[in-house]
Amino acid sequence: MYRLSLFIHRFIKLPCLRNLKSIFNLTIVTFSLITLFSPLKAQTDSAFTSVTIGVDFISSINNETLNNYWKPQNGFDGHFSTPFYLGTTQIGVIYLPFEGKSESYPDYDSFIIYLQWGYEFQLPLNFSFSLNALAGLNQMSFDDTDSVYVSPGENTEKEFSSGISSVLGYSIFSGWKINLSAAYQRTFTDTRINLFNISLGLSKSFDSPEWFKDFME
Repeated sequence: MYRLSLFIHRFIKLPCLRNLKSIFNLTIVTFSLITLFSPLKAQTDSAFTSVTIGVDFISSINNETLNNYWKPQNGFDGHFSTPFYLGTTQIGVIYLPFEGKSESYPDYDSFIIYLQWGYEFQLPLNFSFSLNALAGLNQMSFDDTDSVYVSPGENTEKEFSSGISSVLGYSIFSGWKINLSAAYQRTFTDTRINLFNISLGLSKSFDSPEWFKDFME
């Protein structure tokens, strides 16, 4: 089977952007900023005291070489988060479908299951701003198993994925918040897949039940 990574590698030359140093440097900057401004004692006291459930509508805005062969469609990100001893931890699933630009390129669906850590800064006028770093597994499932690039019964590929994001939030009322975010995400296929996404979503925060706090602590 020609997996997605090998197929792209056959047709696309690696651009300078696809350098491992780029994501590592961005991640280091993110963690440095978070560590510099994080009040550890306050975060320790609030660990696991609340839970937040959210859904974001995602649109890919990059014009990378991958876009010459596949067109990213709109997707969504469903996530669950809670305050951690330092910052906030989040788990979620990102769904993003890709449409082949010709019959030679089979459509596929990308499901990224991830774990994220970040820190949220409270701003005036009910605004907040957060910096985040995530890592997870990207499962790419092809729709067309009759394609010459996908063997029957072998229409999925799983690869490590990581990225960073920033989120601007606005609290409405009673734990409800509108979130606008920008994210860079890389999937480590043989030829890297780099995505730049923007998203708009809604989240709701609740006080954690005692059994959840006891379990997490």
